[in-house]
Amino acid sequence: MIRLILLAAAIASLTTTIAHFVLGRRQDRIRRRVQELHPEREQSQREMIALFNQMVRSTIPRMGETLVPSNTEERSRLATRLLHAGYYSPNAVPIYLATRLAISLLPAFIGAILFFSGVFVTKRALTNSMALSLLVFIGSGHWLDNRKQARQLSLRHSLPDTIDLIVICMSGGLSLNAALQRVTDELVTAHPMLARELRIVEREMQLGSSLPEALLRFSRRTDLVELRNLSAVINLAERYGSSMCRTLESFSADLRIKRKQSAEKAARKAAIKVMIPTLLFIFPAIFVVILGPAVVHIYEILHSLTQT
Repeated sequence: MIRLILLAAAIASLTTTIAHFVLGRRQDRIRRRVQELHPEREQSQREMIALFNQMVRSTIPRMGETLVPSNTEERSRLATRLLHAGYYSPNAVPIYLATRLAISLLPAFIGAILFFSGVFVTKRALTNSMALSLLVFIGSGHWLDNRKQARQLSLRHSLPDTIDLIVICMSGGLSLNAALQRVTDELVTAHPMLARELRIVEREMQLGSSLPEALLRFSRRTDLVELRNLSAVINLAERYGSSMCRTLESFSADLRIKRKQSAEKAARKAAIKVMIPTLLFIFPAIFVVILGPAVVHIYEILHSLTQT
């Protein structure tokens, strides 16, 4: 009987899945057909979405302007942090401050609504929601720093491969600027973040800046020492007439050695970091398994002695 019930349930679920798939495809065809018959409706929806996005983009900076620090040094420090994290918009500071405040107040706002509506009967839940808001407010700053570190790590890992590709293109007869443009086109899929930054470098070169100057601005945007050193190396090679291919090859090899050394350093630190969870979680369980029977046996002996 149980087998028949399970078989019927399996057949019913399979039939429901197939029907949902078939009907879903039919509904998709109907939806596409309706959109073809009424293209103005789809166009109006797109216009409404675009208008809403424009309203949000224009409202958030105005809200954040009131939160921008009046101290010039503090405002410049925050703008630099956002720049290193990859936010190049001129309104990055007010947008970040407004978004940070809104996300931080959201848990407290929801907690207050649930408390006054009677869902939360104790004040502890309201206090916890306010504490969560405080944690979100503090954590947003750490999130910005983590984004900067992740961005630097991605650029640092992709830089040696990029330099090797530039050397290969220059060995094939291209100039440094042409090789940089060709490599940028090829890096869009493998390293999109570095490709976007190199596009900015190309635009600055088209506006009249030299490659070392554009790379120096690139290093200021990302706070990477490797890019600053690359700018200095290219500048010295152009000034003294050294072979650019050999210079870039040696610089790329040096970057790979440093990356290997940093990986070995992280591996050595990992062995020490693993000791903390080992001491906290694994050793107590081992002690319970090893000493548990002995403790029970000692307890039984002492209990028998007290009875006698």
